[in-house]
Amino acid sequence: MRLTKKGKYAVSAMLDIASFEDKQRSFVKIQDISKRQRIPNSYLEQILRNLRREGLLISVTGPNGGYRLSRKSKEITIADIVMSIEDRLDSTECGGTADCLLGEECLSHSLWSQLNEELESFLKNKSLADVLSKNKKTITKSSSKENNNLIAVG
Repeated sequence: MRLTKKGKYAVSAMLDIASFEDKQRSFVKIQDISKRQRIPNSYLEQILRNLRREGLLISVTGPNGGYRLSRKSKEITIADIVMSIEDRLDSTECGGTADCLLGEECLSHSLWSQLNEELESFLKNKSLADVLSKNKKTITKSSSKENNNLIAVG
């Protein structure tokens, strides 16, 4: 199983766009996403074009243009994003056909098939909103610790 850099970048870009969801009707510029997420601009363009084609993003050209989510962040799962970018996420050697050894199923086929199911289930149960919510809690906790340290030192 291999989640490529392209898949990881797609998730990061979608999370970046989702973080601006509260700003009514705002579109996020590709240059800004590229800078914040450290994703090469030309590569990001290709990824966002694929996500738009898959119906996960809306894009507008022009000075106020950019990208925004086509649905609410709680309605877009990480699986939606990864599956629209990756050709396949499969840990079996046979692509799931069970003909691993010249038409025969290998001894570990069921193990890798189960891993595929677990991974797919995990990604389907995580929305963009879930991931952002967890990140905000982490940021808030670390910020409050830093503030306490600053107050104690100051």
